[in-house]
Amino acid sequence: MKTIYISGKISGLPMDEVRANFRKASEYILSLGHLPYNPLNNGLDETCSWEKHMRADISMLMKADAI
Repeated sequence: MKTIYISGKISGLPMDEVRANFRKASEYILSLGHLPYNPLNNGLDETCSWEKHMRADISMLMKADAI
């Protein structure tokens, strides 16, 4: 099983659409037998600063086997 970081557009889109897009990507990755790393589930509240999210996301990205 590989870990796969989900990369996709977040800024400028309605959060409902973003959540749906990332949920679909997570489900697809799971269906392939891999573990998704979803930046929307990085342990931070959505209201945290962009900088804090980027730090958490880059940490996840560095641990992933693929993007």
